[in-house]
Amino acid sequence: MPLPTKKTPRFRQEILALFGLFLSIFLLLCLVSYSLPLLSDRPVLQMPGENWCGSIGYYIARYLLSFLGLTSLFPVLILLYTSISVMIPGGTTNRLPFVVAGVSGILISASGLLATTESLIFPAEMIRPGGYLGGLIWDLVGRLMGSVGSVLLLILLFIFSLMAAVHFSPFGAGKWLWLTGGKVSK
Repeated sequence: MPLPTKKTPRFRQEILALFGLFLSIFLLLCLVSYSLPLLSDRPVLQMPGENWCGSIGYYIARYLLSFLGLTSLFPVLILLYTSISVMIPGGTTNRLPFVVAGVSGILISASGLLATTESLIFPAEMIRPGGYLGGLIWDLVGRLMGSVGSVLLLILLFIFSLMAAVHFSPFGAGKWLWLTGGKVSK
């Protein structure tokens, strides 16, 4: 006779999902508030008291953007997605290890890929697109595999990480594009 398995109470999952939801919204507000002065006609760095989330929000956004660059939005958006998916009936936290592994791979690969550009959205002297991590990854992988090999490896890592984090299927996406494209052309 099999032993009964201990199930995690649904209430605890909902509390964690709600905490994750509010954390992701807080982080998103920190990053958006920090980014707005950089997108103006004359870009300037924000002062700590000017962030919508106070000085804590300022420092969180500053260090996230300087370390991860534009990829700092990925973990926030995936945390938002995961929190919402757990709160939907039938959702669970059993996939959390896959989400963490996927987010880690997305951060590494996207930072490395963005490090190949000089400037993307923000002025390069204020925020590098790939951040410090992207520059480190690009230098390390670029020395071992060259530019083309590095781009291919980082794209492959990005796709595998998306597959782990959000159940992304490249073949399913291709099929959907093919079917949707066929309907549009008619």
